[in-house]
Amino acid sequence: MNKKIENHFTTGEFAKLCGVKKQTLFHYDEIGLFSPTLTEENGYRYYSYRQLYTFNMIATLKELNMPLKDIKTYLDTRTPTTYTHLLNEKLNEVDLFIKKLNKIRSHLTMATDHITHALQTEHAKTILEEQEEEYLIISSPLNSATHKEFSTFMLEYIQFCNKHELSNHDAFGSLIKVADVANGLQNCFTSLYSKTYDATIPSVIIKPKGLYAITYHHGTYETLHETYKKVLAFVKAHHLQIGEFFYEEYLLDDLASQNPNDFVTQIMVEIKH
Repeated sequence: MNKKIENHFTTGEFAKLCGVKKQTLFHYDEIGLFSPTLTEENGYRYYSYRQLYTFNMIATLKELNMPLKDIKTYLDTRTPTTYTHLLNEKLNEVDLFIKKLNKIRSHLTMATDHITHALQTEHAKTILEEQEEEYLIISSPLNSATHKEFSTFMLEYIQFCNKHELSNHDAFGSLIKVADVANGLQNCFTSLYSKTYDATIPSVIIKPKGLYAITYHHGTYETLHETYKKVLAFVKAHHLQIGEFFYEEYLLDDLASQNPNDFVTQIMVEIKH
């Protein structure tokens, strides 16, 4: 065997080591991106084991959506300084991507928790349960808004949540005045809210720590008012004093079921001592 190629790999061998097809190596050679260390007179190409790291870095940059022409431009002008700059740039991109994936994971985990919890609840049964303090980002008041104002407020609210990197899916709910429900009003929510752990964000209100009456409405939103009546009846029967607002959250909605009768809505109200 030619001494020069004793510690080298054929195109097929190198392609197998890198987990790609031989055509990929041929293409990279043709465009001047990545060429074999040796090319024999018969046209056979041989790659050094030292080239494995270079190829793997090219593959990594490609996986990070860096175009081949940009990778080639870098390789054609590479220096230790430009290499360091490239690595730091890609590290920042990866950190941002990880942050985005963690938000998606949190969203999916929350959705799983919601539906699991929803399927374990009983319709219109009120229980008393201790709740931890929570921070809620609330929208502008929407109870007296016209259709146009409602649309504008909703857009502003979603933009606000996006600005502060809040998900409007993970913990989305409605704030409803107890007095409005007691007066027989339906679909009378005051504001929308999303949950946050950052108390410094503008428009934050505190859902106090303490005892809450919690009820789960199973079925279409059109019949929610019937469950609210049962909550108020429970409160009256047990001589309880309650807070100013109901907190209405949607555990199982049209994303999980085509049938509105499957929906599960959580209703909470603070019990005053």
